[in-house]
Amino acid sequence: NVTDPASSATVKYGTEEGSYTLDASPTQTEVGEKTVYYQVTADNYTTYTGSAKVTVNAKQVQTITADDVTVTYGDTGKSIEASTTGDGTLSYAVKSGSENYISVDASTGALTIKKVGTATVTVTAAETDGYAAATKDVTVTINKKAVTIKAKDQSIYVGGTVPTLGADSYTVTGLLVTDTLATNPTLAYSSTPDNTKAGSYTITPSGAV
Repeated sequence: NVTDPASSATVKYGTEEGSYTLDASPTQTEVGEKTVYYQVTADNYTTYTGSAKVTVNAKQVQTITADDVTVTYGDTGKSIEASTTGDGTLSYAVKSGSENYISVDASTGALTIKKVGTATVTVTAAETDGYAAATKDVTVTINKKAVTIKAKDQSIYVGGTVPTLGADSYTVTGLLVTDTLATNPTLAYSSTPDNTKAGSYTITPSGAV
């Protein structure tokens, strides 16, 4: 910055003292410290020379914080909650091999649950002018969803035929609308009903998947 004379001064730069051949200061892109030399000339003024040090620091390390996530099959509204100590934009991607279990929104970390099991999401903090890129793997555990199987009440009069327990003898709650039981439950009386006299018996479902 030349203040006297206010105009008409010529500034030249160089990377070695005594050699001023550049019209603009050289750009320093490598990590480390270098010296830039300069020369100022103007009519009727003594030539002025000087130097300045340019230091380029390595990019700072940014650390991503994100907890592992445990969800239940069928859950909605779940997401990866991540933050970074730097200023890199966060993005999210399902790691190879985990695609069958979940999908994730690349910009928000919102999860879509597909299947019971364990999956991995990689969180990335983008490189910026001041920070190097960083990644962190987050484990997503998908637990089984509970379903309720209830036997339907049955009734007969004394002397009637004991009801056969079939596929229409129970109800299921808790299944997602897109799912069905892999195997149907087996229903059994707690003991063989005696239809010659009044009484009650428990019907128990078992074995469903």
